[in-house]
Amino acid sequence: MGDVVPRDQRAASESRLGDGSATGGARPGRAPWPLILSSDHWLLLTTLAAATIATISQALLAPGWPVGWLGVPVLLASLRLSPGRVLLTSLHAGVMAAVLVLARPGTPPVHDIVGVGVIAVLCAFAVGNADARGRRDIRLSQLSVVAETAQDAILRAVAPVVGAWDMGSAYRSADGEARIGGDVLEVVRTSTGVRGLIGDVRGKGLQAVELARAVRLAFRESCDVRDVPLAEVVRRADHAVCARAGEEDFVTAVFFDLDDNGWVHVINCGHLPPMRLTSRGGARPLSPRVASAPLGLNPCALSDTYCFEPGDRLLVYTDGLIEARNGASEFFEVLRHTELMASGQPQQAVDRLLGELDFHAEGKTSDDVAVLLAALTDASEEPPGPSRLEPGL
Repeated sequence: MGDVVPRDQRAASESRLGDGSATGGARPGRAPWPLILSSDHWLLLTTLAAATIATISQALLAPGWPVGWLGVPVLLASLRLSPGRVLLTSLHAGVMAAVLVLARPGTPPVHDIVGVGVIAVLCAFAVGNADARGRRDIRLSQLSVVAETAQDAILRAVAPVVGAWDMGSAYRSADGEARIGGDVLEVVRTSTGVRGLIGDVRGKGLQAVELARAVRLAFRESCDVRDVPLAEVVRRADHAVCARAGEEDFVTAVFFDLDDNGWVHVINCGHLPPMRLTSRGGARPLSPRVASAPLGLNPCALSDTYCFEPGDRLLVYTDGLIEARNGASEFFEVLRHTELMASGQPQQAVDRLLGELDFHAEGKTSDDVAVLLAALTDASEEPPGPSRLEPGL
């Protein structure tokens, strides 16, 4: 029942060089050799060169200095390089130590023998440290892949076209390390059109993420049952929040049905009112006729019904959009950017809006942001019947 598509996969593309005339006749597709070396290669070469130069300088200018310092570059290399490269650095340190010791006349003093032992201990420790770090990095990479897969399964992408509606959406978590936050954005295909939800959990952190997950699951389970009224979906989501929320927790939300014939039914549970952008350039908020409490506080779930014409758009969003501030502590004003939202494909319009948001807030937002823009492409027939109210909970 859910008309969704997987999250877009970004494929890395490789640029092709020309015919080689700009690189002195190099083969096509081959970069000059300095560009082939990675940062790890350069670090390895720099470490080896620095140790060699320092060893030669010590042998010529200060032959009496201890040789134990040669273990320091190996330790530094273990913080970044692979175990094999750290081992190569260790062997190089051993060779340099032997050069210093053998370059001195007579029997090697005790401090040189001790220095060689120190180098051996430091090199062994460095190789072990690099190996442990590599294993840890692999484990973290695997956990990251699992976490991203789980987040993608929870936060389903919105299809660009659902029924008679073109869709544009965006979801940003305030935590740059996570894709999922305390906002909720869901869109599914029904037998008559589109059913959707956008919500905002009070608070932040894991408790907010848990409440957002509960609302998502309740919404999806309700949509899996045919012909469930929108008010019943609200009731089930409210029960899910009440079962998990603390005394001061709640979720503001907007539930909506978008009929393929142009009827739009909205139940607003204490959330910011959606905005209607008309094909003639008008913009007005769709404020509920009866105010309702948020989920978790016994919402009344009265449905307001509107008739959209082809070209009209519905914009729903969370408060993270309008509460973003600039350097002068001024809030982001959505009404000033309605012209951006009224033209072009919905996804392009949403991207432009977020670009304006980033410019306004200088790329710094402290709250989750969820935005959905739905554009009616073509009403197949005249909507029958007058507006109505669905029964409350």
